[in-house]
Amino acid sequence: MSAPRDRFLAAICGADDALSNNGAFLITRDGTPVEIRADLTALAPSSAAATFTLKAADLAAIQQIVVQKAGGQVAVLAMPKPDTLKPAPPTLKDHDPIPLKSPSIVIAGTLLAGIQSVTCKKGDQQFSLVATPAPDGNSVTIQLPDALTSDPQVIEFSFHFKDDTVLSYSLKVTR
Repeated sequence: MSAPRDRFLAAICGADDALSNNGAFLITRDGTPVEIRADLTALAPSSAAATFTLKAADLAAIQQIVVQKAGGQVAVLAMPKPDTLKPAPPTLKDHDPIPLKSPSIVIAGTLLAGIQSVTCKKGDQQFSLVATPAPDGNSVTIQLPDALTSDPQVIEFSFHFKDDTVLSYSLKVTR
């Protein structure tokens, strides 16, 4: 065991009660212990359980959280890998073909509230479409101009989201 970790373990296991009423020790991914002082919030007035908040920017560097209630046992909690902390990306479900001159379409999916823009192209003409996500984020209504749906074709959409996700989507227009 490295010297910094030995000192760290001695500090949390020692009689000096390093984590008496507030605070947490963290072990970073490179093995270096870091003390983070945070206000602990009890879940109930006489509860032994408490919460504290870590900054999102610090999460990637943290391997474990080590906590100890005054005079109690040390608890070591493993942190998930940073990849598992990423939110799920938005999704779009396939839609049946639409008839000519359809004024709008509702496309189902997930996490669609973050739509920033929807674009598509017909020949040399670029279209920026009006997209209105449902309040629950599980669908989006797209207004379709007549020029876009006047001929049978496959329309290729690009959905741009606030988190920089871009989804491609194909929709068939039929007679």
